[in-house]
Amino acid sequence: MVSSVAIWMVGSLLLCVVGCGPSPDAVGMMDATDLATDRDRPKSDVAIAAFCGDCHVFPPPASFPRHRWRHEVETAFQIYHESLRTDLVPTDLEATVAWFESHAPDEYDFTLVGTDNTPDTAQRFEKIEIANQPQLRSVTHLRRLDHGQFLVCDLYSGQVTRMAIDQGRIEPTVLTQVADPVHSEPTDLDGDGEIDYLVADMGSIVPADQRYGTLCWIHSNVQGRDAAPQATDAANQRWKTELLQTGLSRVCDARPIDYDQDGDQDIVVAEFGFRFEGAIHLLTNTGLVDGIPQFQSRVIDDRNGAIHVPPVDINGDGRMDIVTLVSQQHETMDVHLNLGNGQFDTRRIFAAADPAYASSGIEVTDLDQDGDLDILYTNGDTFDDHTAKPFHGIAWLENEGEFPFTHHRLTSMPGVYRAVVGDIDLDGDLDIAAVALISRSASFDASDSDRSADDRFDGAIWLEQTAPGEFARHRLLSGQCDWASCELMDLDGDDDLDLLLGRYDQDTRMSDPVVYFRNRTNP
Repeated sequence: MVSSVAIWMVGSLLLCVVGCGPSPDAVGMMDATDLATDRDRPKSDVAIAAFCGDCHVFPPPASFPRHRWRHEVETAFQIYHESLRTDLVPTDLEATVAWFESHAPDEYDFTLVGTDNTPDTAQRFEKIEIANQPQLRSVTHLRRLDHGQFLVCDLYSGQVTRMAIDQGRIEPTVLTQVADPVHSEPTDLDGDGEIDYLVADMGSIVPADQRYGTLCWIHSNVQGRDAAPQATDAANQRWKTELLQTGLSRVCDARPIDYDQDGDQDIVVAEFGFRFEGAIHLLTNTGLVDGIPQFQSRVIDDRNGAIHVPPVDINGDGRMDIVTLVSQQHETMDVHLNLGNGQFDTRRIFAAADPAYASSGIEVTDLDQDGDLDILYTNGDTFDDHTAKPFHGIAWLENEGEFPFTHHRLTSMPGVYRAVVGDIDLDGDLDIAAVALISRSASFDASDSDRSADDRFDGAIWLEQTAPGEFARHRLLSGQCDWASCELMDLDGDDDLDLLLGRYDQDTRMSDPVVYFRNRTNP
């Protein structure tokens, strides 16, 4: 048992280098061997367990293939040095590397990945070519709106665009341009009855403890409301952008919520950060000053790595709670239960047994339609260690009335980045669509390190619920894993759910940023 504990922990330190982009060469900043060259440093399994088991859960040996462990352990030692902690006794680096290498597999086993694909005999989706696509390259988020419209965030241009598809053509309206938009939500922060938009601007995709992120509010310009839409939209005068918060560390998500039930909209913000920065903030709306909403901010979770923070009433008491997904070395999902007095009771929904689990997103939904809220969960981030993994996949966390929720693995999908829910085949139950985003630097075999894992795995699938809790997997795209977002919505007005994919290209080529799969359930 000591051996298991020892090897589980050191790898958890490596998740501190997770980011939404490639990790810097931390070891290059200081030779990691300088941190553990003392011949008197402990080398036993017990010592490794004590040193590496202080901060996180213990990673299983299968987290990485054998050839990766030296890099991961050296990086972990470097991070401990950067933390300025002095309360632990570092172990011997070579002994620690040897420990991991002796227990790790030679390579990942991908032989079962994708073997559960089944033919879609109904040929449910048809790819539709779209004309007039804007010059976007790195779509990070799609968000459906009413009347067949949707929001698009694009890192390449910095634009947040509202779009519609009309007779095979994109009709775009650019709402704002910021540094690095990664999430947008409709809202009405000033309570004027007009739809505004909330934008999480990461500020920097480079993983670092910097504070360039902002929280932006896009609202209607009063002077532009009565002007001709085609004139004001073209000049970008109808919409005005206000910075509600600045100096944030890589904001990943922001959602409106009236947690205090006072009739106005507050905001919950996921500040991803990097190694030492990052937190989840709750912003209380204190009213308008010169038409701009003002907020008081407090931290409800001081950990780095927050990805998604959807507000929902998870326990049915009429108060909005906050579900949070925190990645990095934590890999946990919590719900902050609203007690109604400005306080929250935090309960654990799920905790991965591996700090390299690579959480990538959640969707709150009643997947089994039993009257309570479950969670659809994906783990498939490959941009921390550039490694596609066979344990990446899609899971259903079933709400059975107590915490934690019950975990059901639905399918494996290396690089899975986003999954959404809807009744795709109109049979009365809920199905799932999902996409993968795999780092172009990722490889799946030490002997084939120059080959992209992208050409081997499914880029888009849908899961058909064939019986309660049972799903048949159907492939939509194979060998294309360039999708950071997807959305189910009725784009053609025929009362079934079509599928949008948002392309995230990782090179300099331009291609269609939005791909449209028409659902043919209703002709």
